[in-house]
Amino acid sequence: MSLAFSRRELVKATSTVDNSPHCAAFASSYGVLPRLVYDPAFSNVTEKRYFQFFRLQTTHNSNTLIGSSRFWDRVVLQLAHREPSIKHAVLALSALHQCLDLCDDDPAKAAHLNFAERQHLKALEATKTLVASTTEEDIDRVLAACVVFICYEGIRGDYAASSTHIDSGRAIVKAHSTRLRQGTRRNDLLEIQQALARYDLAALTFQDTSAIPVSVDEYYLDHPLFEVPSEFHSFSEAHALYTDLARFIWIADIPAMVRVSGELAWDVKTYRMEMSKLTHQMDLWLERFNEWLQRNQDASQDLSIAMLMLMHAAGTAAIRAGEFGKESRWDAVQPLFAEVISFAEQVVEGLGQDGRCSSFSTEQGYVASTFFAATRCRDPTIRRRAIKVLRKLPRQEGIWESTGAAAIAQRWMEIEEEDLPAVACASDVPEGKRVFMVQTSIDIDRRSGNFQFHMTNAGHDSSEPVVKKETVRW
Repeated sequence: MSLAFSRRELVKATSTVDNSPHCAAFASSYGVLPRLVYDPAFSNVTEKRYFQFFRLQTTHNSNTLIGSSRFWDRVVLQLAHREPSIKHAVLALSALHQCLDLCDDDPAKAAHLNFAERQHLKALEATKTLVASTTEEDIDRVLAACVVFICYEGIRGDYAASSTHIDSGRAIVKAHSTRLRQGTRRNDLLEIQQALARYDLAALTFQDTSAIPVSVDEYYLDHPLFEVPSEFHSFSEAHALYTDLARFIWIADIPAMVRVSGELAWDVKTYRMEMSKLTHQMDLWLERFNEWLQRNQDASQDLSIAMLMLMHAAGTAAIRAGEFGKESRWDAVQPLFAEVISFAEQVVEGLGQDGRCSSFSTEQGYVASTFFAATRCRDPTIRRRAIKVLRKLPRQEGIWESTGAAAIAQRWMEIEEEDLPAVACASDVPEGKRVFMVQTSIDIDRRSGNFQFHMTNAGHDSSEPVVKKETVRW
């Protein structure tokens, strides 16, 4: 049985593509296949086919919504030829991509998964050698390997392992902070650091009980707030800075946890001071980004632009609503939620026009922000639009998966609207019915999760929150 795709299948695929830029790039890249056959970095044809799939499919899919980043299609591809840990991790990720693209009853699914697991074990062994012999000059290889492992473990559903790799990446960045902040550092090291920041952000948006929490006070200390420059010179500069700003918003030790445990998890005064500075920087970022768009109007229709505007709208909603107070505080930012969903609909429509990039991406995209809107916005129309977007395109985006997100958001909405007369607007959902926190434990293999939905129980005699335990399947 052939794993990945054969030469004949590749020829057939490239002979039927249309004239879109993405498809043209796919077709033109076929010319390097004969050279890849003799690449000494790969020991057999199976490895070469998986690498070719990764190069042509996975990297293209992952870059669609993040613009001009070259982490996947340049840095990782180059390192895979000279660093065994990255090579095997890339092959594992390629196999996992192909596995997720298949129907559940497809017999090839098990073969891809078995190959992925074998390559993953080889990657872990090779990483031990890399770490044992590492020097200051090897920081690019170590950090790149860390990012690929974060991605693989997150998609595979081992969130504890993914969080461990994220923690390792944070520690490496902290230990080498002086070198990383030098303006003369190599471009590939900058790409790797920005990729790590994107996965750090994805981890902060995804709350699972097996995840390692972040100390907020330590986070502020280790990650000083960057200031928005007088102008952006590129999309990648704007995207990287927004990622840094957004990482200050999605903090793992959320105050909702304080209501459950009764313990104060951080310095509230520090938090409010930092949020005040962040609000100003977010507004300034949008002003500078709009100025860049005016100077680069040809880029305005790119999906990565809509994706970044979607993320900014979601982040702004989170800041303006604030982490403290009643759940009804989210009602005041309803227009921003509507903006998020409008951008999400635009992104999904665009992805649907390019079949090669619709179902899988190693990078976080629209799913996380759409899920955020579907669960925190109680307006029935906007909320149902958000769930519809999540259902429309089955899609894996790094640690996030749209079908599961849609099922969880649907159940969240049903719990809040249960036993209520027809909900016509957000205010029709009373405070006591609103879920303020969900504790989760996801089982990727069984496509299900155990959830504890916490509600304030406002208006009742007891001050203890109501906890509704549910198993959601998708």
